[in-house]
Amino acid sequence: MKRLDLDDGKALINEDKHLHTTLNSCWAIQKFADVRRVTKFQMPMSSDILQEREPLPSRDRGQSATHNAWSVPYIGSSHRVLWQKIREIKMRSLEDWYSHVLPITQSSGTGKSRMIDELSKEHLVIPIVLRDSDGMIPPPDIAPRDWFLQPSTPERAQKCAIAFLMALFETTKEIIGGIDDLTPSSSSKEVPATISAKFRWFMAHNQMYTSTGNLRWSFYERVVEIGKGWNQMLR
Repeated sequence: MKRLDLDDGKALINEDKHLHTTLNSCWAIQKFADVRRVTKFQMPMSSDILQEREPLPSRDRGQSATHNAWSVPYIGSSHRVLWQKIREIKMRSLEDWYSHVLPITQSSGTGKSRMIDELSKEHLVIPIVLRDSDGMIPPPDIAPRDWFLQPSTPERAQKCAIAFLMALFETTKEIIGGIDDLTPSSSSKEVPATISAKFRWFMAHNQMYTSTGNLRWSFYERVVEIGKGWNQMLR
């Protein structure tokens, strides 16, 4: 397509009454989408564009790529920026707090969960995923998810939440107390150095695209079992 100069443009407008009318209408509202839709301004479809494309990667291949992406070195320092923000918020007056919640809002697949996972290598994080089995990484923790779906009233929901948190911290303390016996020995290539990194290894070990690892699964099964006892005591 030939590039038009000013004189060519004026001549084109004078020759095409429809284009002249369209330009005037678009200028009046300062929106020019209709001008771009004029046929003579459209690029012709080349034979390359019309050729059959290779099929997109299958869902299985996409899942495999996403799963493998968690094993490559983390790029950037977003996890440290997040930790700094948490520290800044913690230092504020309690009057400035609405609740002890820090939402991380971004589109799916942009690295929110991976950032939290990276943070857990340096600071103690108890990960929990309560969503449905929607094929996203990390996969859901089924036992606690189903636990929170059972209450039928706000009062019962509050008691279930309290019981769950008490059981969660009790189980976490128990696991951390014996973490050296649950993580790789010092001779292993993947041995974590700190308690937080060891706990992260424990929770992420053998995690697959569609399911958590056996250690994390057993962890939350125990949390829910202890939570049932606390829930009975709170009634």
